[in-house]
Amino acid sequence: MSAVFLKLLNMSIAAGWLVVAVIVLRLCLRKAPKAIHCALWALVAIRLLCPFSLESNFSLIPEEIANGSVVSEWTDDYIDDIDIHHPSSVYYDAAIGAGREPISDGEGGYYVVTKHDQLGEPATIENTVVPVLSWIWLAGVAALLLYAAISYLRIRARVKVSLNWKDNIWRSEQVDSPFILGVIRPKIYLPFGMDEAQMNHVVAHEQAHLSRRDHWWKPLGFILLAVYWFNPLMWVAYILLCRDIELACDEKVIRDMGAQDKKAYSEALLACSVPRRMIAACPLAFGEVGVKKRIASVLHYKKPTFWILLVALIALIAVAVCFLTNPKGSSGEPDLSFLNYENAISIVADVDEVMAIYCPTSDGGSGSSIQIGAATGSDLAKYLDRWNWKECNAPRQPLPSPGSVEFIIEDDYRITVHQRKPSALNQYAVVEYQ
Repeated sequence: MSAVFLKLLNMSIAAGWLVVAVIVLRLCLRKAPKAIHCALWALVAIRLLCPFSLESNFSLIPEEIANGSVVSEWTDDYIDDIDIHHPSSVYYDAAIGAGREPISDGEGGYYVVTKHDQLGEPATIENTVVPVLSWIWLAGVAALLLYAAISYLRIRARVKVSLNWKDNIWRSEQVDSPFILGVIRPKIYLPFGMDEAQMNHVVAHEQAHLSRRDHWWKPLGFILLAVYWFNPLMWVAYILLCRDIELACDEKVIRDMGAQDKKAYSEALLACSVPRRMIAACPLAFGEVGVKKRIASVLHYKKPTFWILLVALIALIAVAVCFLTNPKGSSGEPDLSFLNYENAISIVADVDEVMAIYCPTSDGGSGSSIQIGAATGSDLAKYLDRWNWKECNAPRQPLPSPGSVEFIIEDDYRITVHQRKPSALNQYAVVEYQ
């Protein structure tokens, strides 16, 4: 559960940059078709849905956000008092034996961190706070989805007694404003007593919703809101999405209307306006969202010129390239180019210390399988093939406890292999530039 929450937290932060970009771009593209605004929100949905992203040199997502280091550094923080033991400490060996992992000090030395008992794993945000936040997040998701389900069932109960007017259009005494209800087989519901001239405009609007598949996109947006409810930007994005959906649908209907028809359409909007209900996944109600702004938009609508369309399209592509991609080298996959030791010196010199998975044996053999994090040599074998190395067997002789063996490859370049636990074969290697 915690891993899922942290993954979604990372994705939410990255998507937040895209949400801000879309909000700014909406202001800059006020004369562009509102369908372009909806397409921009579709990019946000893609960013929230995809657990991975392509990399490019044009990405504007900060690298520390793209690779998740912002969240990981936060979760690694200790929340209690700790003790630090260096190899000279009498507690160092016991801490290693109890499972505490050595941490590099960046200068070739190592230390371990424990509780005051000198052995226990210290409390961090990841192993204390994050599990609680994960359950709070899950409760929020359940509450929003339950709210959407109850709202849908209540509306279904209200229109249970309805009369079919024609096709998928129904009339009911229990509704105050026209709306669309349903995802698989959507129906248009109209109140009895509606003026026939207004009814034609309303039906045209709702049919435009159906042709645009808005009865799919709005529920999808609400589901994403339910999953990412902890991010305030997602609430802003959903509210603006609902407005842009209605504005885009209005534009689709009035595109070829004259001034008189636009005025009649605006009167229908005003006549069907209802108080704004709470944020919901359904229904698509004709006069519920931003009626005042929609009427102004209808009365002042002008077809966008070719150049406005071109600029809007270029902006859409630019946003996709810059915010749907991550900076190169931020994917989180281990950079194993130093497995070719001829490249290692320059790489290690830049970063001072790099994790490795290859170490040669003392007799010049092929080496041993080294563990990096939760991955093992077999999991990383595909990377080895890039540099013509192969997965290696376990070391022929165990390291001393606590052990380290140093191998000098060339001048100023060494690999030091450390054992995680006494008598264990799982090890880690540190490539160091001297």
